[in-house]
Amino acid sequence: MAKKKIPEVSESVSAQLALSKFKGTHASVSELRTALFLPNNKVSGNSKAVDGQEARTVQTSWGKMSVEGALTQKHKDILDVIFLLTPKDDIRVSPTGEIAIDFSANSVLSYYFKGTTRNTKWLEEMLTDCMRCIVVLQDTHGVRWKFQVASNVGYNPTDGKFKLVFHRNYVSFFQGTTTINYLTVVEKIIKIQDPIVKAIIRFFLTHTRSISLPLSDLDKNEDSKTSLLETIGFRCDSLRSVQRARKTILEHEELLKEFSIEIKLSSQKKRGAQMMLRYTAENDLGIRFAAKAVVAAVTNQDSLLDFESEIEEVKSFYGKQILCEEGEYKTLHMIHKITEKDENEDDSGKTTYALQFEEEEVMIDYCLKFESLPKILEYLKCNTLIQA
Repeated sequence: MAKKKIPEVSESVSAQLALSKFKGTHASVSELRTALFLPNNKVSGNSKAVDGQEARTVQTSWGKMSVEGALTQKHKDILDVIFLLTPKDDIRVSPTGEIAIDFSANSVLSYYFKGTTRNTKWLEEMLTDCMRCIVVLQDTHGVRWKFQVASNVGYNPTDGKFKLVFHRNYVSFFQGTTTINYLTVVEKIIKIQDPIVKAIIRFFLTHTRSISLPLSDLDKNEDSKTSLLETIGFRCDSLRSVQRARKTILEHEELLKEFSIEIKLSSQKKRGAQMMLRYTAENDLGIRFAAKAVVAAVTNQDSLLDFESEIEEVKSFYGKQILCEEGEYKTLHMIHKITEKDENEDDSGKTTYALQFEEEEVMIDYCLKFESLPKILEYLKCNTLIQA
């Protein structure tokens, strides 16, 4: 039997869903787990994006990322502060269907530099770097994105406002991955001087469960796959560089505890002891997560699908833990077909699909609604809990 063609979400609907997600979160979990933002404060001359330049590649347990050019923790600082200070009404869909943010240069600079507002040119250059870098990121499910973070940056000296436009491909990436809101701790993060510590904190905050990682290859045991320094993009090209990173982390031990990160040593003697860092996710830091943009579903108990060939792959996710809103995992139970009939129309109405979860006895209380089966599969592949 021929497959039934299912319409995709329209561009306007997709843009509005993306807008909702940008207003609620401000970073992709994937970009923070694959070292898009290097643990540096400055971009070295040979890290600038140049035609024909060999891409920097990082492979972690959460995906593989290649970047032509470089973005640093300072770039991430600026993006975080922009989201922190910008009213949600100033985040909107641009005429081209991308996501645009209008923000005050003085507000961002004053917040970041503690009163100084004379670095407009520097701020413009930092945002322009977000246009220069070309990123290719592939997750553990084989889903692949290619994007530049920004497509346009403009400054109006009359009103002192910048316009930052996120690239259409980045918007798709942002919408198609789990995202995070850690604005409650941005002020504390940007005050940290060391970029290695910043990168470690941002990485660990993306986890909803406790996790431990060895600091470097020297600290790995037989069960370890990826070291923490590898994961944040730190170049472990010499023993001295690893020792320097280790010393830095030990110097920030008390600070790391404020973010629920503990240093675990294999012996009381710090010299020569293996180092693990453990993050305890059950904290009160106010971190929030968002899966793909969704809306509440009005469902019908009799709308059970006759499972066609497209449904078989969805059924393979039954009983698995799926990341829903606010970073909460729920067990997928069933998929339902919904027909929303307009009283003024004679046809059968618009067909959508809803996922029902076991935790809810009444289906209308919590469902996720989608306009096509391909969108459901994309969502499930990106947001299913992978058991360690």
